[in-house]
Amino acid sequence: MESHAKWWWASALWVRLSGFLIAVASTLLGRAPALTSYSVALLTLLAETAGYRSDWARSKAQGLRRRLDLLDSFGWAIPNAEYSDILASVPGYVHADALNRPTRGPYFASAAQPGPVRAVENVSESAWFSKHLSEEMGHLCAATIAVTGVSAIAALTAAIHSVGDAAASTSVARVVTSALMLLLSLGVVRMMAGYYAFAHAAATAEAGAERLLESGTPSEREALKLVCEYQVSRSASPLIPEWLWQWRRNALNELWRSLRRRAGP
Repeated sequence: MESHAKWWWASALWVRLSGFLIAVASTLLGRAPALTSYSVALLTLLAETAGYRSDWARSKAQGLRRRLDLLDSFGWAIPNAEYSDILASVPGYVHADALNRPTRGPYFASAAQPGPVRAVENVSESAWFSKHLSEEMGHLCAATIAVTGVSAIAALTAAIHSVGDAAASTSVARVVTSALMLLLSLGVVRMMAGYYAFAHAAATAEAGAERLLESGTPSEREALKLVCEYQVSRSASPLIPEWLWQWRRNALNELWRSLRRRAGP
């Protein structure tokens, strides 16, 4: 379900970008401003619809993920009534996709039995992955903002010093302004702040988990408090793109298995 939320989220971003490119082409070519306005308005509406769809799918996915985390960590089974409600509320293609996916091994690497220790180890593992993936996305957003800002300043400087063609200078200024507004429309600045904030929250959760494990056997209350705090920060964070996880998954899994995974009893 979360992959579908990411798909809709990515679709919303691409649709907004398409609207920007159409507006830029119209500005540079000076063609059909009325048609461009209608096209951009339609694409904006489609982007908003995709964004709402992503939020809805993510809400469903986060709820199911929290229940699955508690199942793996503490052995708390999902009630049939709640499970049936989840299946009834998702589209049929999501249910079919989940059934057709190959069965995988345990999601977490912990070898402990369900209980407080396994719950804390699961938080430590999940937070470690989230910390690194969120940092990378934060760096990518920061680089995008920096490149766009520098390019905008360079283009504006060139336009100001271009005295031969006032119309071309005006077009460049409009494109640069649109590009800067695109950063706000795509939420790149907000995403950068969100990714860095979640990376910090994940690092805090990981450190808290390590302290609990090093101090002895954590109680169920301590473990549940840690799990809930981490889940709250995760639910408020921006989505991690699927392509980044696919790209970094093998390397991070290998690092965790070889250097961080705790031996079983």
